[in-house]
Formats: sequence, C-alpha cells, structure tokens
Amino acid sequence: MLNAMLKFLSGTFLFGVGTIIGLIELIALFDPVGTKMADDADPFGNPHIPWYVHAIYILVTLSCFYFGYLLMRSADKKR
Repeated sequence: MLNAMLKFLSGTFLFGVGTIIGLIELIALFDPVGTKMADDADPFGNPHIPWYVHAIYILVTLSCFYFGYLLMRSADKKR
C-alpha cells in the first residue's frame, strides 16, 4: 500500500516537473526576447538560444512525462 502510494506520488511529481519545464520551454521557443529580458544578469544581451539547448529541454520534458507515466502505471497494479 505504501509502496504504491509512493510510486503514484513520485509519478505525479515527475508529471508536474515535466509540465513546468515544458511550459517554460514553450515560452523560450515563442518569445526568446522576452525570455532574455527576464534574465536579471544580462537583460539586453543576445537572445539567441542554440537548437541543441532546446532539444535537451524537450528531451528532459518528455522523459519526465514518460517516467512519471511508468511510475503511475506500476502503482495501479493489483496484487
């Protein structure tokens, strides 16, 4: 019982983290200048973000969703 609840909560946490990272990445894709303006260290710098950085964030988002799904699915097993 406790093991299943822990898996379910971990999966929910991963879904939440994936959602937050995914939403921030969408904002960075569609509004790179606004994203750079939010950078307190250098708000007027170059807003260009390399393509591989976007790819890494998208892969992290998808892996959070995938592992969250696997954890939540394994918590639903009847013993």
